[in-house]
Amino acid sequence: MIFDPARDPKTSVFLWVPVIWLFIVASRLPSQWLGIQGLSQSQAYLQGNPLDRTIWSGMILVAIGVLVSRQFRWGDFVADNFALVAFITFALLSVLWSGFPYVTFRRWTRDLGDYIVILVILSDPRPLEA
Repeated sequence: MIFDPARDPKTSVFLWVPVIWLFIVASRLPSQWLGIQGLSQSQAYLQGNPLDRTIWSGMILVAIGVLVSRQFRWGDFVADNFALVAFITFALLSVLWSGFPYVTFRRWTRDLGDYIVILVILSDPRPLEA
């Protein structure tokens, strides 16, 4: 059989979610691409940008929707990856002693999105090709 990269790869269209996520993480935030800066640097640090927050939240919700539609087994994942779950839980608990708990929680949520997007790739019916 001859390798033909143009043939149908039989992977999910939802793999674009991790691609777009990686593109944003590896380059600039959407507000920086569009030149939207409504706040000063100190205010932006504490409050964030609504456009960026909306895009991150939307992508996380889409990724969760993909996992739900694929009937992802959360219990099996937690049992098999106890160390990762313990680390994420510890990071969530760090909100309690943070000087800026709201900022810390928002950043924890965005970091949790990294793991959820990775699960979109791993839960693909053909994860090696994904």
